[in-house]
Amino acid sequence: MACVDGAWERDCLNSCGEKFQSQCLQWFVYLLLCGDNSLYCGIAKNVEERFAAHVHGKGARYTRGRGPLQVAWKLDAPVTHSDALKLERFIKRLSRDKKMRLINGLDAVDLGAVAKTGISWK
Repeated sequence: MACVDGAWERDCLNSCGEKFQSQCLQWFVYLLLCGDNSLYCGIAKNVEERFAAHVHGKGARYTRGRGPLQVAWKLDAPVTHSDALKLERFIKRLSRDKKMRLINGLDAVDLGAVAKTGISWK
């Protein structure tokens, strides 16, 4: 769950039990468009650094040799690691058509639903 309205999730607490929003909400979900026209979904704290790793062959095995790569979509706001993993899993299960609709801004992921009940498609 994301940290909403001052209610902090367990993974938002450090070892001392203190709340640090900067440590909690720092993950992004992204989609890469590969040179062979396939799509790759991943998560990262810094999408630009992760993209550079993909480009230099240091990212996911899937993207190696599939260049040129481009970041086709990135989540607008950071989320918790847990929510990023849930969202990544959800997006990976979408059809290519729905992923393209997400990239083109025709559909959106309801992050409010992520925080309350899991992932849902709007």
